[in-house]
Order: sequence, then C-alpha cells, then structure tokens
Amino acid sequence: MSDGAEDAHFEKWTRYLRETRAAAEPWEKAAVEYQKFAVEYSKLLVTNLYVLNAGGLISLPALSVFLGVSSLPRPERMWILGLSASGFAAGLVLAALCSLFVYFNFQTHGQLARMRSEQDKFYVGVVLGIVGQHEDERAKTQAELEKKLKELGQKVNGTFRAAHVCGWLSLFSFLAAAGWLATNLR
Repeated sequence: MSDGAEDAHFEKWTRYLRETRAAAEPWEKAAVEYQKFAVEYSKLLVTNLYVLNAGGLISLPALSVFLGVSSLPRPERMWILGLSASGFAAGLVLAALCSLFVYFNFQTHGQLARMRSEQDKFYVGVVLGIVGQHEDERAKTQAELEKKLKELGQKVNGTFRAAHVCGWLSLFSFLAAAGWLATNLR
C-alpha cells in the first residue's frame, strides 16, 4: 500500500471506531443503568413484600394472646395460627422469587441494550464499508443479531411477567393469611 492508501485506510478505521463508539454509547449507558436499577428495585421490592409478610408472621404470637387464641384448644389454635403462618411464610418465599425475577429482568435489559449496541456497531461498519461487504456474510450476521435480540426480548417479557405474578401472589398470600386469621378469631 502506498502512504496515501494507508492513510485513507487508517482514516476509514478511525472513523469507523469513532462512529461505532457514538452509536454504541447510549446503549452501553442504558445497560449500566439497568444493572443499577436491578439492585435498587430488588431492594425496594424485597423490603415492601418482606415487611408485609414478615410483619404478619411476627405479629401472630402477640395477636394470639391479645385476641384470646391462646385460650382455645390446641388443635383449633394450631389450625388457625398454623394456616396463617403458612400463608405469611408462602408470601415471604413469593417475595424472594419476585425479587429474583426482577433482578433477572433488569439484567436481561442490560444484555438487550448491549446487543443493540453490537447491532448498531455492525450497521455503522456496513455503511462505512469496513464489515459485511459480502452479502451472504452480512445477511448471516444480521440474522444472528435479530435472533439474539428476539430471544432477549422474549426473556425480558418472561421475567417481567414472572416477577409480576410472584409479586401479586405474595401480596395475595399476605391478604389471604390475614383474612383467615381475622375471620377465625372470635
């Protein structure tokens, strides 16, 4: 290569790197933010759902004494308190699962953002003539990127739904256990 051709080649690569960085930067920032959200939201969610269910579980001994459940025959007392305690414990487990699915959801959002970054870098490379010059190679890479984006999109939707189901079931478990306790106390 002559000096002029080398300069043009390196200028092309410099432009490619600059343009791919500009295209990828917003997605990379989004990926980092989603990972931060995963931690923050999980903490908030665990706190709220755990406080409800753990509060119900912890209050059972005091409620049983205060409302006279301790004076009931042992089988009846165990039936009332045991079922309520089971509901609150199930709510705690569901809260933990909800938190886990929320964490996975935000992690998947981060992966999705990174994959979109790779897709944008690829398209910039195609436009600048750096990568994907052969039509078969370009089509194969585009298909792989689209397949991975679709898979990650489905995973985002699945973890989102699972988190919501577990969160609502945790709340329902608390309400059912509290309702059972309230309707069986005299």
